[in-house]
Amino acid sequence: MPRSVVLDERGVALHCGAVSEDGDMAVGQSDAVYFYTPEERSVCFGFEGDKKYLGFFKQYLLVAHVDPRGRHQVNVYDLQNKFIAFNWTLTNTAKIGAGGGGRFGDDAAEEIRHVVSEFGAVFVLSSLGYVYRLMEIDTTSKLDILFRKHLYSIAISLAFSSNYDLTSIMDIFRAYGDHLYQKGDFDGSLRQYARTIGTAARESCYTKLKDVKKLDSFLLIDDEQTTDDAPTTVDTRKQPKQQLTFDVETALTVLRDYYPTHALALAKKHHEHSWYLKIQLDRIHSETLSDADHARVQDALTYIEGLSFAEANLNLRKYGRTLVTHVPGPTTELLKALCTGRFHDSNGEKADPANFLHLFVSHRAQLREFLEYIVHVETVANPQIGNTLLEMVLSDVGRGGPNAAVDDLDEEHDEGGRAPGGGTASTSAAKNEAAVLALLDNPRVKYDEDHALILMQMHGTGKRYLYQKLHMYHMLVQHHMEEGDNVAVLEQVKQHGESNPNLWLLALKYFSEKKGNDPTYTHLQTLLSWMDSSSKSLQIPPLQVVAILSQARDLPLSVVRQYVVNQLKQDQIHIDKENDEIKKFKQDTAKMRAQLTTLSSKAMVFQATKCDLCSHDLDLPVVHFMCGHSFHQNCISETDRECMTCGPEHRHFVALKTSLETKASNHELFFNQLESATDGFNTIAEYFGKGIFKADDPMMAQLGLGDEHASEARFSNEY
Repeated sequence: MPRSVVLDERGVALHCGAVSEDGDMAVGQSDAVYFYTPEERSVCFGFEGDKKYLGFFKQYLLVAHVDPRGRHQVNVYDLQNKFIAFNWTLTNTAKIGAGGGGRFGDDAAEEIRHVVSEFGAVFVLSSLGYVYRLMEIDTTSKLDILFRKHLYSIAISLAFSSNYDLTSIMDIFRAYGDHLYQKGDFDGSLRQYARTIGTAARESCYTKLKDVKKLDSFLLIDDEQTTDDAPTTVDTRKQPKQQLTFDVETALTVLRDYYPTHALALAKKHHEHSWYLKIQLDRIHSETLSDADHARVQDALTYIEGLSFAEANLNLRKYGRTLVTHVPGPTTELLKALCTGRFHDSNGEKADPANFLHLFVSHRAQLREFLEYIVHVETVANPQIGNTLLEMVLSDVGRGGPNAAVDDLDEEHDEGGRAPGGGTASTSAAKNEAAVLALLDNPRVKYDEDHALILMQMHGTGKRYLYQKLHMYHMLVQHHMEEGDNVAVLEQVKQHGESNPNLWLLALKYFSEKKGNDPTYTHLQTLLSWMDSSSKSLQIPPLQVVAILSQARDLPLSVVRQYVVNQLKQDQIHIDKENDEIKKFKQDTAKMRAQLTTLSSKAMVFQATKCDLCSHDLDLPVVHFMCGHSFHQNCISETDRECMTCGPEHRHFVALKTSLETKASNHELFFNQLESATDGFNTIAEYFGKGIFKADDPMMAQLGLGDEHASEARFSNEY
């Protein structure tokens, strides 16, 4: 028999003893909780209070006890990580010994009767009949609570015991180091950061420690673990068996200030092109560069030339302004190649020149050289290119400097080159005008015409070309008038006057007031003769012409006499023609009235001997129509009630009449036609002639036609 050993002489209350998963006995006493192994007493935990229940749930120790104030509590202890996972005090009360109303009696505190762990939860039964369920939250929520309380040591222990992945645990070490760093405990933060060495989390530690001069110490610790040179711990480390993992951008952020050479090597190795150029060019601030700075700028340009088309396009837009400032010639040539498909890796792709215009701020000469080359080689669809170049050319012309005219932009405009030095002012102005016109007429140049017109009006050059191109003939004639070019005015009016009748009136007023420049009014007489010969197509009332000419007080009657006489003759011819038509219509009307009278008052004799349909001799039965046509009865349908010969024409007139009656009720259509017509009287006459108006039509009153015109309207409607 093995000899028994008494480990403790004290007993234990009911439900205050339990066995853990490891086989250890836990006993709850009033002063502490004691653990026993089969051989000896083990650890104890000083949990004071009268124990009511003791048990285990997963890795937790459940203890229900009474505190010194007599309140029942439930505590959940994480023995492995040494912290209280849960603490709860029962605070409910109930009246005991109360009367019928329940208003008097003693307050009884809620007590714990039993604790059970089942179904993944802990159930607590109280003396008031309540059952409470305690659920374990997930590890992430636990860690969030510990982080808020800055209990990082416990959080690290919990993460390890919960088998968290190494990356997440390193993040906790880093967060712990950040907390100590903010508190000013740099040595403590250094110890926590040191635990992240060898992982991707360490790069973010560089940024923190370099500001407090602890970076060297950190690199030394890193060096002890990796046996590499400290300044090149990131970019020059060579491990034949294992490649070090780190965040390249974070490393570049740290190294660019203290170790720019190593940062450049790292960026080049990992193809971080933007970082390479940023390190080289961000330190360039002054206009005057040292030899070292100039070498960096030149190296950056060479580096871009070796990139792919997409990368070169992207980085030139970002860093091109610095390059244009310090190496304008080579940079402009590189941009030309990029925008015309001559870049080594373009594969036919071409960059949009408009994306690089902002690079040439304060570099006007290079911008003009760039744009002129583009429009000379390529057909650019972006109007921003043409607008910018046109504005530059006009500005140079206005300044009259050495760049007062553009180079040849098209072979057909070679004569419009630069004005030679020493020429007269008129010759220079003419050549400048030709240069602007060459640019406007260049088929490779696309520009916004409205924008170009504004520029032309501001600088006074090239307006005639744009007026002609935009069909702004009114402005073109006005421009010729301002320049006093009477011949050009007459040419434009004669060429475009039919589609723009107002040009005749504008020229008429202009020439009637030009006595000083044209004493004999030769141009006015020429204009009037053209208007006289084209009066039918122009539709300009002679009274309007006379009204305009009457405003010129010095204009002699002899100038206008022939025009007025010719117009009166034409009007008389027109009146005679209309009178002839009126007589003819009256004769036709009288004839039709006589026919109506005959049909209504006299018998009609049908003398036709042949059928008008089959052309055979008429045999009874025969059908005669009042129009004079006769048919065999079997040649026409029994349902036909009209002549087969006159029927289609009759139906046409009936449909036309119905349409006119419908049109008569559409007053809005009539007034729209009246408003848009060049001669409103003709529109009203047409409505009267077609019998659209009726005597009782309300539109008659709107037109001012009262009862005195009722008979004429009724007559028009009847016939």
